[in-house]
Amino acid sequence: LTSNGAGVAPTFQAAGGGGGAWNLLETQNPSNAATVNMVTTIDSTYSRYYIEITDVVPATDGVQFMARISDDGGSTWKAGSADYEYRTTVWHNMSDPEEAVRASGDTAFRLTTDTTNEDMGSDGGKGGTFTVTLSNPANTSLQQLVMWQGQWDTPAGSGVANSFGGGNYSTAAAINGIQFFMSSGNVESGKFSLYGLAM
Repeated sequence: LTSNGAGVAPTFQAAGGGGGAWNLLETQNPSNAATVNMVTTIDSTYSRYYIEITDVVPATDGVQFMARISDDGGSTWKAGSADYEYRTTVWHNMSDPEEAVRASGDTAFRLTTDTTNEDMGSDGGKGGTFTVTLSNPANTSLQQLVMWQGQWDTPAGSGVANSFGGGNYSTAAAINGIQFFMSSGNVESGKFSLYGLAM
Protein backbone atom coordinates (compact mmCIF):
# COMPACT_ATOMS: atom_id res chain seq x y z
CA LEU A 1 0.00 0.00 0.00
CA THR A 2 1.69 3.20 -1.23
CA SER A 3 0.98 6.79 -0.26
CA ASN A 4 0.08 9.16 -3.11
CA GLY A 5 0.55 12.33 -1.06
CA ALA A 6 -1.52 14.40 1.32
CA GLY A 7 -5.24 14.31 0.68
CA VAL A 8 -4.98 11.51 -1.92
CA ALA A 9 -6.09 7.95 -1.25
CA PRO A 10 -3.24 5.38 -1.15
CA THR A 11 -3.10 2.62 -3.77
CA PHE A 12 -1.74 -0.91 -3.87
CA GLN A 13 1.50 -1.45 -5.82
CA ALA A 14 3.53 -4.50 -6.75
CA ALA A 15 6.08 -5.41 -4.06
CA GLY A 16 9.69 -4.54 -4.78
CA GLY A 17 12.47 -7.11 -5.10
CA GLY A 18 14.80 -8.17 -2.34
CA GLY A 19 14.27 -11.86 -1.81
CA GLY A 20 13.54 -13.64 1.43
CA ALA A 21 10.20 -15.08 0.29
CA TRP A 22 9.20 -18.69 0.90
CA ASN A 23 7.50 -20.05 -2.21
CA LEU A 24 5.42 -23.21 -1.93
CA LEU A 25 6.20 -25.34 -4.98
CA GLU A 26 4.65 -28.73 -4.30
CA THR A 27 2.67 -30.61 -1.65
CA GLN A 28 2.05 -34.34 -1.43
CA ASN A 29 -0.20 -36.24 0.96
CA PRO A 30 0.78 -39.91 0.56
CA SER A 31 -1.57 -42.71 1.52
CA ASN A 32 0.14 -46.06 2.05
CA ALA A 33 2.82 -45.16 -0.51
CA ALA A 34 6.07 -47.08 -1.00
CA THR A 35 7.93 -43.81 -1.64
CA VAL A 36 7.31 -40.06 -1.79
CA ASN A 37 9.13 -38.58 -4.79
CA MET A 38 9.63 -34.84 -5.33
CA VAL A 39 11.06 -34.19 -8.79
CA THR A 40 9.12 -31.54 -10.70
CA THR A 41 10.38 -28.28 -9.20
CA ILE A 42 13.96 -28.80 -7.94
CA ASP A 43 16.20 -26.91 -10.37
CA SER A 44 18.32 -23.74 -10.58
CA THR A 45 15.44 -21.36 -9.78
CA TYR A 46 16.31 -21.23 -6.08
CA SER A 47 19.61 -21.67 -4.28
CA ARG A 48 17.93 -23.26 -1.27
CA TYR A 49 15.02 -25.69 -1.04
CA TYR A 50 13.24 -26.89 2.08
CA ILE A 51 11.02 -29.93 2.46
CA GLU A 52 8.71 -29.63 5.45
CA ILE A 53 7.40 -33.05 6.45
CA THR A 54 4.60 -33.12 9.01
CA ASP A 55 2.51 -35.88 10.60
CA VAL A 56 4.43 -38.62 8.79
CA VAL A 57 3.45 -42.10 9.95
CA PRO A 58 5.09 -45.37 8.88
CA ALA A 59 2.82 -48.29 8.04
CA THR A 60 5.15 -50.61 9.97
CA ASP A 61 6.15 -50.10 13.60
CA GLY A 62 9.85 -49.82 14.44
CA VAL A 63 11.39 -48.59 11.17
CA GLN A 64 13.81 -45.87 10.05
CA PHE A 65 13.04 -42.86 7.85
CA MET A 66 15.28 -42.71 4.76
CA ALA A 67 16.01 -40.46 1.76
CA ARG A 68 17.68 -40.81 -1.65
CA ILE A 69 18.41 -38.32 -4.40
CA SER A 70 18.19 -38.30 -8.19
CA ASP A 71 20.23 -36.46 -10.81
CA ASP A 72 18.00 -37.43 -13.75
CA GLY A 73 14.60 -36.13 -12.68
CA GLY A 74 13.55 -39.29 -10.87
CA SER A 75 14.19 -41.76 -13.68
CA THR A 76 16.61 -43.45 -11.28
CA TRP A 77 17.41 -43.02 -7.60
CA LYS A 78 20.98 -43.29 -6.38
CA ALA A 79 21.30 -46.46 -4.32
CA GLY A 80 24.90 -47.60 -4.68
CA SER A 81 26.67 -48.92 -1.59
CA ALA A 82 29.00 -45.89 -1.49
CA ASP A 83 26.67 -43.15 -2.78
CA TYR A 84 25.99 -41.44 0.59
CA GLU A 85 28.13 -40.23 3.47
CA TYR A 86 26.32 -38.88 6.54
CA ARG A 87 25.97 -38.58 10.30
CA THR A 88 22.74 -38.39 12.31
CA THR A 89 22.80 -37.58 16.03
CA VAL A 90 19.77 -38.50 18.16
CA TRP A 91 18.57 -37.61 21.65
CA HIS A 92 16.00 -39.87 23.28
CA ASN A 93 13.88 -38.85 26.27
CA MET A 94 14.20 -42.19 28.06
CA SER A 95 17.37 -43.62 29.61
CA ASP A 96 19.33 -44.01 26.37
CA PRO A 97 22.33 -41.65 25.97
CA GLU A 98 22.94 -39.46 22.94
CA GLU A 99 23.59 -41.73 19.98
CA ALA A 100 24.78 -41.30 16.43
CA VAL A 101 24.60 -43.30 13.25
CA ARG A 102 27.27 -42.55 10.67
CA ALA A 103 28.33 -43.94 7.34
CA SER A 104 31.24 -43.32 5.01
CA GLY A 105 29.26 -45.16 2.35
CA ASP A 106 25.60 -46.21 2.27
CA THR A 107 22.68 -46.76 -0.12
CA ALA A 108 20.60 -43.88 1.34
CA PHE A 109 20.58 -41.11 3.93
CA ARG A 110 19.24 -42.31 7.30
CA LEU A 111 17.28 -39.46 8.93
CA THR A 112 16.74 -41.51 12.09
CA THR A 113 19.03 -44.01 13.79
CA ASP A 114 18.83 -47.79 13.57
CA THR A 115 18.65 -48.27 17.36
CA THR A 116 15.53 -50.24 18.35
CA ASN A 117 14.32 -47.78 21.03
CA GLU A 118 14.78 -44.86 18.61
CA ASP A 119 13.01 -46.24 15.54
CA MET A 120 9.77 -44.61 14.35
CA GLY A 121 6.56 -45.82 15.92
CA SER A 122 3.33 -46.27 13.99
CA ASP A 123 0.65 -47.36 16.43
CA GLY A 124 -1.48 -45.39 18.89
CA GLY A 125 -1.37 -42.00 17.17
CA LYS A 126 2.39 -41.89 16.72
CA GLY A 127 4.10 -39.85 13.97
CA GLY A 128 6.98 -37.56 13.14
CA THR A 129 8.00 -34.21 11.69
CA PHE A 130 11.15 -33.36 9.71
CA THR A 131 12.79 -30.49 7.85
CA VAL A 132 15.19 -31.33 5.01
CA THR A 133 17.37 -28.70 3.31
CA LEU A 134 18.95 -28.77 -0.15
CA SER A 135 21.51 -26.02 -0.75
CA ASN A 136 22.20 -24.93 -4.34
CA PRO A 137 21.15 -28.29 -5.80
CA ALA A 138 21.88 -27.19 -9.40
CA ASN A 139 25.61 -26.83 -8.67
CA THR A 140 27.52 -29.42 -10.70
CA SER A 141 31.02 -28.64 -9.43
CA LEU A 142 30.62 -29.79 -5.80
CA GLN A 143 29.29 -32.83 -4.02
CA GLN A 144 25.75 -32.05 -2.94
CA LEU A 145 25.07 -31.47 0.78
CA VAL A 146 21.77 -32.37 2.42
CA MET A 147 20.81 -31.38 5.99
CA TRP A 148 17.93 -32.51 8.20
CA GLN A 149 16.38 -32.31 11.63
CA GLY A 150 13.42 -34.15 13.05
CA GLN A 151 11.32 -35.35 15.94
CA TRP A 152 9.24 -38.51 16.14
CA ASP A 153 7.42 -40.86 18.47
CA THR A 154 9.27 -44.10 19.05
CA PRO A 155 7.68 -47.56 19.43
CA ALA A 156 5.36 -48.34 22.34
CA GLY A 157 6.82 -47.47 25.73
CA SER A 158 9.94 -45.80 24.33
CA GLY A 159 8.94 -42.11 24.27
CA VAL A 160 10.10 -39.49 21.76
CA ALA A 161 13.37 -38.87 19.89
CA ASN A 162 14.95 -35.82 18.25
CA SER A 163 17.68 -35.72 15.63
CA PHE A 164 19.80 -33.53 13.44
CA GLY A 165 22.16 -34.62 10.73
CA GLY A 166 23.66 -34.07 7.33
CA GLY A 167 25.61 -35.71 4.60
CA ASN A 168 26.62 -35.61 0.99
CA TYR A 169 26.03 -37.42 -2.26
CA SER A 170 29.50 -38.71 -3.12
CA THR A 171 29.55 -37.51 -6.76
CA ALA A 172 29.69 -33.89 -7.96
CA ALA A 173 26.38 -33.56 -9.80
CA ALA A 174 23.18 -31.52 -9.70
CA ILE A 175 20.31 -32.83 -7.57
CA ASN A 176 16.89 -32.55 -9.22
CA GLY A 177 14.88 -35.04 -7.19
CA ILE A 178 14.58 -36.37 -3.65
CA GLN A 179 12.81 -39.52 -2.50
CA PHE A 180 11.59 -40.40 1.01
CA PHE A 181 10.75 -43.90 2.22
CA MET A 182 10.79 -46.21 5.23
CA SER A 183 13.39 -48.91 5.80
CA SER A 184 10.55 -51.44 5.72
CA GLY A 185 6.94 -51.07 4.70
CA ASN A 186 5.16 -48.01 3.32
CA VAL A 187 4.55 -44.39 4.25
CA GLU A 188 1.06 -44.68 5.70
CA SER A 189 0.31 -40.93 5.75
CA GLY A 190 1.81 -37.47 6.10
CA LYS A 191 2.22 -34.10 4.41
CA PHE A 192 5.32 -33.30 2.34
CA SER A 193 5.68 -29.66 1.24
CA LEU A 194 8.54 -28.36 -0.92
CA TYR A 195 9.52 -24.67 -0.68
CA GLY A 196 12.02 -22.59 -2.61
CA LEU A 197 13.65 -19.71 -0.73
CA ALA A 198 14.20 -16.52 -2.70
CA MET A 199 17.53 -15.10 -1.48
